[in-house]
Amino acid sequence: DASATLAQKVARRLQLTSERRKMLITLVNAHYELSSTAQKRNLEDPATTSQFAGIVQSKANLDALMLLTLADGMGTSDQNWSDWKEGLVWTLYRHTSEYLEHGHAALDFFRRSVGELREGVAKRLSKDFTEEIGAHFGHMPERYWQMFDSEVIAEHLKLFRTFLENHLRSELGALSPAFHWVARPELGHSEVWVCGWDRPRLLERIAGAFLSCHINILSADIFTRGDNLALDIFRVCNTSIEPISNAKDIARVEARLADSLLVEDYDFTPLLSKDARLKTYRISQDADLPTKISITNSMHPSYTLVDVQTPDRLGLLYDLLRAFGEAGVNIELSRITTEMDVAIDSFYVTWKDGQMLTDPAAIRRLQRLLQRACSWPREKR
Repeated sequence: DASATLAQKVARRLQLTSERRKMLITLVNAHYELSSTAQKRNLEDPATTSQFAGIVQSKANLDALMLLTLADGMGTSDQNWSDWKEGLVWTLYRHTSEYLEHGHAALDFFRRSVGELREGVAKRLSKDFTEEIGAHFGHMPERYWQMFDSEVIAEHLKLFRTFLENHLRSELGALSPAFHWVARPELGHSEVWVCGWDRPRLLERIAGAFLSCHINILSADIFTRGDNLALDIFRVCNTSIEPISNAKDIARVEARLADSLLVEDYDFTPLLSKDARLKTYRISQDADLPTKISITNSMHPSYTLVDVQTPDRLGLLYDLLRAFGEAGVNIELSRITTEMDVAIDSFYVTWKDGQMLTDPAAIRRLQRLLQRACSWPREKR
């Protein structure tokens, strides 16, 4: 607000036209909105595009904000700007540009025809996949179809088959999800597809397996089929913001997840170096930023949005996911961001029955659990 007031004074002194003045104030007020929205919100959701278009209001403002965001991001530091973040920004820019030019017709363009997708998938797979294709298209949530094309969906189905074949061959194998690692060097990360039985706190265990191998999670998309199978897709990188290429690291993650599924309340923290956790905690405290936790139902028609801003440290995400699990909350999508040693994490959540969080007492309990998770060393119950 103070910056906007100063910008008004500058605009008058420079005798900017009314149109230029409005653009200047918009850019000052929204200088972080493009980067923040791209990193924290579901970019495949039409609501994200329409809400952001309402902020920028015009294609000229959008173009100017895109240039400002790129200059700001690349001019800060290599640690706080990456191919991953730039890719998200460009995606939101393209979607919003189409929306500002074509209106709601652009949103219809983004909505893929499920029937066409199914035909495309069938062409890519052998005929013996017919029953599995039917189960997949009958049980996957709607947002899944907006995020992937027929080629990727066909590969997902192959992973589901791999998991089910492992299940039939071995009782022990039945507990272990099937993995598929895809390096994305042009984006600075790897995609990891994890397919298995849906079970309580599975996301927490997967995050713990990554954490124990010092692998960073950039984002996660969680898809639960109606037949109790789950497909979780993570974007991860190493501490140098590079794809995961070490075969030993990959094998270690898969083995540790398999071990954790054999124990009801498995805790990964003993696998972590206390010195490393304390070091990152002390460094993050230099930011001197108070923890902020926001839980709102006004940003999306189907999900409760939980935003957490707190000093970052090794193991923070794992502790947050444990808090969600303890509260009985189901995470549908998450965006994980770190800026200058500050974690800015967003989660789209529901109760296990798919309903939004509306009970005030339950929301207060979740807030307390998340607040405790942000504290380290951990507060006692």
